[in-house]
Amino acid sequence: MSERVLDAKTWRAEAEAVIEDVRDHATRIRVSDKVPATDSAVYIDVETLEGRELRVELSAKGFRVCGDPGPFFETPYSLLESVSPKFRQSFAAALAAKLVSVRDESSRVGNAALPLPTLDDDS
Repeated sequence: MSERVLDAKTWRAEAEAVIEDVRDHATRIRVSDKVPATDSAVYIDVETLEGRELRVELSAKGFRVCGDPGPFFETPYSLLESVSPKFRQSFAAALAAKLVSVRDESSRVGNAALPLPTLDDDS
């Protein structure tokens, strides 16, 4: 028997927050209209940047690709990184751009700018 942690409406809100967070790193992502949310899970339909279509379960156990006996992931980032190399590239590029933006803003307001690591820096 599945454990009720949230109600279906709250699971849907959780899914919407996840979608907003990773939207720029997938071709398409939305709460599934094929599988309704329950008191124990919600389902998210994803098309990766490579064009792979998957359905992801979000529950108290974490994130898991439906139909895959593989593990649950703690975050949407770790799940998407495991199925989409382009997700990793897209996310890293966006993070690097944000860091540059913060550095540039910091130097505009007179704070000492710190050097940023490069994406291929092993340190």
